[in-house]
Amino acid sequence: MGLASLPLRALLLAAYTSGLQFAHRAPAVARSREVVMMGRKFENNKMKMAKTALAFAKKASYIGKKVIIVVKAGGDDPETNLQLAAVMKEANALNVPKDVRSTRQPPHTASCLRVP
Repeated sequence: MGLASLPLRALLLAAYTSGLQFAHRAPAVARSREVVMMGRKFENNKMKMAKTALAFAKKASYIGKKVIIVVKAGGDDPETNLQLAAVMKEANALNVPKDVRSTRQPPHTASCLRVP
């Protein structure tokens, strides 16, 4: 009967009784549940990007809500709806992209995409 056919437990028992010494393994360290950080530079960049994204989301939602309210109240033509023209001017001042202004509008206000 070869050694390969014996179960592992039998092999270890035989080795232990014959006086064979095994190297002791270090005890397994329990992994902590803390978040793994990838380095200071990465974390700083991540915080900057999150800050920028938050500021952009605030501006976009602010302008989008104002556009919807103004269009419902006075129509979708900035030439006749002076409130809409003011909101579009404010959006330009806040550097809100045109796609944000257009996606926040109801579907029937497609002519509102013109910038005064």
